[in-house]
Amino acid sequence: IGRWKQKELRLKTNALIKALVAEGINLDFIEVWDPFLDKEGNPRKDLFLADGLHNNAAGYKVLAEIVRPHLKPTGVGK
Repeated sequence: IGRWKQKELRLKTNALIKALVAEGINLDFIEVWDPFLDKEGNPRKDLFLADGLHNNAAGYKVLAEIVRPHLKPTGVGK
C-alpha cells in the first residue's frame, strides 16, 4: 500500500526478474503480487500493518502458503 505509487516500476522489475529466472538453473520465480490484490486490483488492506508497508499475520500466512510449495529439503543439518 505504502509503495503503490511504484506499481508500474515494480511490475516491470518483476517481469525482468521472471525472465532471468527462466534462463537459470534451480531457480523459481514465486508470484506474490496478485494474491495481495483485491478484486479491483488494489492492495488488500487486510494483509498489511497500519504502516501500509509490512505484512501483518494474515499477510505472512498468505505469503507462506505461496512460498511453501517451492521449498525443497536440502539435507543441511542432518
